[in-house]
Amino acid sequence: MIEPIHCSGQANLTTPTRARSYANTNGPAIGDGLKPLEEAFRADPVAFEVFVAGVTAAAVRSMKGPDALPEPDMTLDRVISVYRKVSLIRRRVVENNVLAMLRIVEVATGQRDPAKAPLSEINANLVACFQERYMALKTAGIHEGPTQRDAQDRVLRTSRHYIRQARSLFAARGLDLLSRYAAEGIRIPDCVGGFLKAKVRGSRHRKVYVTASETAIARAVKDIEKMRLTDLPVFFGFWLAIGGGLRRNEILQCRWEHLVEVNGALWVKGAPDLIGKSGEPVEVQLQRRAADALRPFLRSERLDRSSHLVDTQYHRRLNRFLREVGFKTRLGLHELRAWLGSKVYEVNPRAAKELLRHSSILVTEQAYCRYVNRATMPEVL
Repeated sequence: MIEPIHCSGQANLTTPTRARSYANTNGPAIGDGLKPLEEAFRADPVAFEVFVAGVTAAAVRSMKGPDALPEPDMTLDRVISVYRKVSLIRRRVVENNVLAMLRIVEVATGQRDPAKAPLSEINANLVACFQERYMALKTAGIHEGPTQRDAQDRVLRTSRHYIRQARSLFAARGLDLLSRYAAEGIRIPDCVGGFLKAKVRGSRHRKVYVTASETAIARAVKDIEKMRLTDLPVFFGFWLAIGGGLRRNEILQCRWEHLVEVNGALWVKGAPDLIGKSGEPVEVQLQRRAADALRPFLRSERLDRSSHLVDTQYHRRLNRFLREVGFKTRLGLHELRAWLGSKVYEVNPRAAKELLRHSSILVTEQAYCRYVNRATMPEVL
């Protein structure tokens, strides 16, 4: 008759060798109880070691105590490998969420390798530490005053966005990710719950912006013609922003081959490589005046259609141009997109949402309608 095995504590016996070592070092309670079995398995020592591992692990799995042997930390790379297999989430969204988590861990702990980042460090303290260090990193050298406060608000919003994306690795709407991890043998520690519930600093929404005057807008549209002779990337970037509502990075990606004539109108069609902020290809119709400014270059025989319209520093020169013509907003280039969205919204709110490619018309109304003339009540009867 086999003597029952009694022990205190909890061991993580991941290999037969470690299990046998644990049995031998825990006295007669385990080691002596296994001696009769060792004789029986003498002809097959490998089978005996496997048996020891299974029996010992089963005996100590449910036991806890002060002398428990710690389980090895699961690491972030295992979670990421399983998360990337979730077919119900778009690939680009998955990668953005993974990059956000890696960014948080790197800034907060200095660890760049997810294989060396234990899940025990994914906790409430990680949120606070990341926001504090990210703030210091992004606002270094900015003097006290309105500029610093604006920068801090912007950095906090960005950090909130990173945290929201990173939390999607453990809690996605409509998906039981924790069960998927458990099925792959990944035990998510309780501290991750703190990471998901920790309070995040900053506001989700931007503050009210100072708008550019109509005089400044009119002067910009007039004086941009000077850039046709002196700085073509600024000229092109201006018309893509005010005529199509493109964002800074979208303009940077744009090539001449993305400009396509459709039934007499000029479109920016970005599939498959001109991708917007939402992860979808950019597809917008340019305003007629913007199209007229770009068409002469598009029809040039010397044009390389695979070339980009702007260089990597165009936005700095464009923002300087806007300040010179009277823009006092802190957004500069992006303010042209807001102005266009506002004017389209006055005529057709849904068209403004589609032009700006927002997920909801609430985003358009809350952040992009600062140029809408709300004092004038339209006649509808």
